[in-house]
Amino acid sequence: AVGVPGGALVADGIQMLGPGGNLELRDNTVQGSGRVGVLASGEVVGIILNNKVSSNGRAGIWLEARAGKAGTIKVEGNTVRDNGFVGIGMTGESVGIILNNLVSGTAPGEPEREGEVAMGDGIGVFGGSLCEVRDNDANGNARAAILVDDAHPATVVVGNNATGNGYGVVVQGQLTQATGSEPDGSRDENYEADN
Repeated sequence: AVGVPGGALVADGIQMLGPGGNLELRDNTVQGSGRVGVLASGEVVGIILNNKVSSNGRAGIWLEARAGKAGTIKVEGNTVRDNGFVGIGMTGESVGIILNNLVSGTAPGEPEREGEVAMGDGIGVFGGSLCEVRDNDANGNARAAILVDDAHPATVVVGNNATGNGYGVVVQGQLTQATGSEPDGSRDENYEADN
């Protein structure tokens, strides 16, 4: 799927909308959408695998509104480059695994409304979402390689490579059930350099 370059901010490349449904999105190229490249919203489950997602205005891949809550959504092996705000993000009590993706070049984006922050994060987990963020390469993103903010306390961030970002792995809030050697056990075995 190819979006319309410079299209309106309401244009998404591919939408998977719940409630319900088992999705498989594999081996696609999604670029140039005004808003989100790949959007999963509602209680859909499945896999987003080996896609090339680039140059989308608001996010490369975005899970929201309890996506994956009825099972999980796995976001694996995707190349996510040069998107605005966040490369791969999840919010709204979504449940997923973000595994072995290359996420780079995320730009801050232009805020649409007052109080909105221009982010530029490679991977973001927000709004009570539960996620395992594992073995990703997040490089050259404007702000954080990985930002976990107000996520479910059992979220795990482990084995990721973060280089050349504004910040490396940023965890805001307590993650209580993750494994590792950090004081809260949340971000073990991540490699961070030149951030």
